[in-house]
Amino acid sequence: MSKIIRTQKPSVLPFYAMALVFVVLCAVLPVYKLWALLVALGVELAWCKARGVSYGVFIRFAALAVPLTLLCSRLLFVLAESTYYLTTLSNPALALRFWDGGYSLVGALLGMLLAAWAAEKLLRVPRRLLMDGLALALPAGILVERLCETGTGMGMGKTIALLFLGVEDTFTGEWVHPVYLYEAALAGIIGLGLLVWVLRRRGDTGAPGDLCGLFLLFFGVTQIVMECLRNDLHMVVHFVPVQ
Repeated sequence: MSKIIRTQKPSVLPFYAMALVFVVLCAVLPVYKLWALLVALGVELAWCKARGVSYGVFIRFAALAVPLTLLCSRLLFVLAESTYYLTTLSNPALALRFWDGGYSLVGALLGMLLAAWAAEKLLRVPRRLLMDGLALALPAGILVERLCETGTGMGMGKTIALLFLGVEDTFTGEWVHPVYLYEAALAGIIGLGLLVWVLRRRGDTGAPGDLCGLFLLFFGVTQIVMECLRNDLHMVVHFVPVQ
């Protein structure tokens, strides 16, 4: 039986904080990235309701997750592209222009996980309850984000010999691996697989953190393969291929 988590009546402050952050996100993020974030939060909300977690706990988690996701995503992108800002542009201050675009998926995942960990500590939620919910929420967000990259020229891979399996790179005119579609499919498989596993066990996720650990394991393994197919220069120069 799911444990009921009770908290005091929610303060209006998290609502105002979220409203302000979402206004900023709408101004700086591509629409499809905003959709992905909303889908992930929606799945996490469904998880919280199924586990008896109050809405007050979720809204506080979301108030942490939105800014931390944006911050960590941008920060990891800037670190990966440090050569571009330091050498090519010779102006590191341009890294602060977050409205110009440039966000890391892995950084976004780290931001969500950090928000869940902090919310559990601050709100005294049972250990790893929110983080286990992200094992289902994050694959859903990745699926939406990657599918919406269709036609943007992003997520392209190396050239492919079997043209019928590839897509045309709008920048080079070459036929390449559609890595963004591979990642969307893998995210869907991982998320669906974990959901079926939870349902077959009638909601029992094992020890706290097991579900989140399984997601991180599967995601990490598949990303190693996906990054090897990518054709992004900063992925070759820096640390991402060896994650």
